[in-house]
Amino acid sequence: MAKILARLRPSGPTRAHEESDQAWLQGEGHWVLVAGALRPARQAQQILQVLTRQGWLQGPTTLPASALRSMAWIHREVRQKASAVEYTSLPYAAGLVPIVRAVCRARLCQGLTETHFPWAALAALADGLQPQEHQTVIALSPARLGLGTQQVELQTQGIGLDASHRPALEDLASAMNSELALGRSGQLYLLAKDPLDLVSCMPDLLAGEHLPDFEPSGRDASLWRQAVNVLQMSLFEASQDDPQQAQTVWPWGIGSLPAVMPTVMPAVLPPPTEAPQTGPLALRGLQEWLASLGYSPRLSLQSPPVLQDLWQETSVVQWSHDWASLMTQWDEAQVDRLLLADRWWCRSIGRTKHQWSWRRLTQARPWPSRRRPARELVEVLLQCLSFDEDLVP
Repeated sequence: MAKILARLRPSGPTRAHEESDQAWLQGEGHWVLVAGALRPARQAQQILQVLTRQGWLQGPTTLPASALRSMAWIHREVRQKASAVEYTSLPYAAGLVPIVRAVCRARLCQGLTETHFPWAALAALADGLQPQEHQTVIALSPARLGLGTQQVELQTQGIGLDASHRPALEDLASAMNSELALGRSGQLYLLAKDPLDLVSCMPDLLAGEHLPDFEPSGRDASLWRQAVNVLQMSLFEASQDDPQQAQTVWPWGIGSLPAVMPTVMPAVLPPPTEAPQTGPLALRGLQEWLASLGYSPRLSLQSPPVLQDLWQETSVVQWSHDWASLMTQWDEAQVDRLLLADRWWCRSIGRTKHQWSWRRLTQARPWPSRRRPARELVEVLLQCLSFDEDLVP
């Protein structure tokens, strides 16, 4: 029997990931999500050319040992990069994928899946509403349709809905057999009375994309199209006079809070941490929901260094130094996992005490050496911070 259980038990990287996920959920690990961190591979090559011309890559590096340890950590994991193709059909940005998988791996609930992860319900929870288990929640973002010569784009920034259009929104809710709800942030939600099979991308993913390629899908997609077409007809006249007035609403984060499985709860849990007051509503709601179950994951959001001018040598050199400084901070803070993300791509770089301990790592590779060539370090950094544009939808 023991041999059979050993064969069934996950091993290698899979088991290490599960152990890392459990440690994070129970507050024993610290993850950092850096949204907008990745750049197209062609830009990485251009950056390398600029740094070569500047002469910054000549000779050994002068970076501190802690930054070099972070480089070693990333270099060890970079071979396990994931393809962006995995994320193209999912209704959330790529940087959220590792977070979703960690929660799903923990088997906290029945019916919790990556594709229908309830981001809207979690946002509503952080927004002062009380979504119920198995109640489908749809977040609505006011939007306009930008008509170009070759594509139709969704525009959401700065677009609002006038209070006079409340009756039209109520009609939309009625057509979807839902109730209209307004969060304290001003975000609109539909609370459906029946389960809905509808999958739709978050609006942030659609910036600059051809909208017909991302129409909501699922068995109830036709019901949504019929309901929103009626709303658009009601909004059309007012939207002609005011360029900030919405022409439609876009659904996202569609899903339900699942029923919690009490049998999987650990016997002893750390005290729940206070729900964060900053960051996107959906992430705040996720942490609040996990805290209600007794979990206390630590997740920090960080912006990447800004590269103001790709062709300005001093700007590129400063950008590289800023990244090295960030890595030094993460190393000193004992960060367990970095999520370097863009809209469609994410590098999840993890360090667990079982596989990536500094002692084992330094014995295996002489990376924490002040004599390491600067060019080699920069090439590793750029490899981690770039994605293949051919794999992006």
